Amino acid sequence: MRYDEDLTADVDAMVWEDDLTGDVTTMIIEDLTGDINVRRIKDTGCFICDRIDNKKGIIESDGIISVILDVYPVTKFHALIIPNRHIKSYFDLTKEEKFGIIDMIDKVAGKMKEKDGTITGFNIGWNDGKSAGQTVPHTHCHLIPRRDGDIKDPAGGIRGAIPSKRIYR
Repeated sequence: MRYDEDLTADVDAMVWEDDLTGDVTTMIIEDLTGDINVRRIKDTGCFICDRIDNKKGIIESDGIISVILDVYPVTKFHALIIPNRHIKSYFDLTKEEKFGIIDMIDKVAGKMKEKDGTITGFNIGWNDGKSAGQTVPHTHCHLIPRRDGDIKDPAGGIRGAIPSKRIYR
């Protein structure tokens, strides 16, 4: 994906084109009031894009990054931090999107801990690419709240992606 900035007298817009077809897929527009709006030009067939476009289940958003609860949660309040722009890989995110995701993780984790005092930790991570377990072609960061005693031995945490490597002591 590539984007072009188009500065005019009344808007600041970024336009993304599909690398293969050259079709414009998404425009992010900031108006004079500072409001940010995402306009999807091309239907991506993505259920995450559909949720963003129709504001279905969005629990937090800043116009560039949104948060939804996972429909198959690992724990209570398991959330997905997602760029509003349809993009498949973390490695294709802009710096603004990457920093926006980090800011949103901090914001949402803080709200989760305020709402649920039993949360004592988090697993935070991506599945990027089929071999890493990515099943949804819209990159997203998992924010998974953890609680003392939710599993017998949490040692190794994310290393459990390959079960035989989780315990390394």
